[in-house]
Amino acid sequence: MEFLEKIFKKKFRILYKDIDIAFQKNASIIPVEDEDVDDTFYTFGFVPVEYTVMYSLVLPAVAEERVDEIVKDFISSNEPSDINLKIDYAFVKEKGKLKVLIGVLKEEDYQKLRGEFYEISRTLSGILPYQLILIAYALKNGVKDGLAVFKKDGYILGFLLRNGFPVSFLKVKERESIKTETVVNRFLSSERVEDDFKTFYFGSDFEDLEESENTVIVRNGFNLAEAFSFLIDSKSIPVVNFLPVKERKVIRRWWRYIVAAIVILGLLGYSGMFLKDYFSLRKEVNELKANFEVKKKQALKLRKKLGDFDKFKSMVSYFNNLDKNKRKMLVLLEELTRKIPKDAYLTRVSITDKGTIEINGKAKDVYAVVKALNNSKYFKNVEKKSSRQSGDYTIFIIGGKVVY
Repeated sequence: MEFLEKIFKKKFRILYKDIDIAFQKNASIIPVEDEDVDDTFYTFGFVPVEYTVMYSLVLPAVAEERVDEIVKDFISSNEPSDINLKIDYAFVKEKGKLKVLIGVLKEEDYQKLRGEFYEISRTLSGILPYQLILIAYALKNGVKDGLAVFKKDGYILGFLLRNGFPVSFLKVKERESIKTETVVNRFLSSERVEDDFKTFYFGSDFEDLEESENTVIVRNGFNLAEAFSFLIDSKSIPVVNFLPVKERKVIRRWWRYIVAAIVILGLLGYSGMFLKDYFSLRKEVNELKANFEVKKKQALKLRKKLGDFDKFKSMVSYFNNLDKNKRKMLVLLEELTRKIPKDAYLTRVSITDKGTIEINGKAKDVYAVVKALNNSKYFKNVEKKSSRQSGDYTIFIIGGKVVY
């Protein structure tokens, strides 16, 4: 069906503060006049950056069944508050990993914005964080690994990208007394990035900065419609949508389905002449498979008589170890949740194949965190690597060994 989608034009409408633009696209993006906008448009409202905070998690793929519980526990640890929050998350699976993108805003702000969007449009297809647009724009400009920096509505925003996925977020209110480069360098220092790590500054706000080996100024004009199109077309970026599924307007253009049905019926009619051969071949394949199973059992018996057990033992050991490692990651995540003091918050957890663990976070008492982990049967030699004071909290990096 995807090849049919490319034939027909799609209509979109984007709402953000005072911005209200509509366009249609297939091979290209074409603006639409206000008088031509109606309920047949996919309409998306974007939450201003000052309202929303974003997080990300990279989990083992086996955590998919518990991802809802993990996200709720993670947000309750990072956003300790009695205020009702609106939380949504989305994820993609890639190479045995679950890449989760999370958006958080106050419930009262969500209801206010939702009402404003519905005053403009009777139907909505989604309410999304504006940060998604900036992430998509950075990826569209080829940033796969690096820090993408923007200025928007009085905020300095940064997205630390690894393999095309944001693993950490910077959001700081602009101050005349503090330079953007200082804010960025502090953030990179806390993330312990490599020496050759590149920072990409987007937009005319950074034209006075000097480019260097690790500093790139991207002066391409920002096009909201193009960035949004890249976001919805990309299959690698999870799209956080605060609007409940039952409220999302899905535009059904029945003529598309009629055309698709005609094409499918034609293909079925054309392929009918091959059905007889297909079923005949399938019968032969089934007979060969049955014969193969018989021969396989005979071969196994012969191998047992010859005493050739090592190969099969190694295969069993491999799959047992694979299952054990998957379970191990879940146990370690649960142990961290139990042991970390309530006034400590983790922002990053890294576990290597060699069994070392490194944890980034903040706490009122770093040594209480170290002591709690050393008292766990799953960790040893836990010690503070670095720390710095930030208000009532100490931002820390601690490391140790996993003994599970």
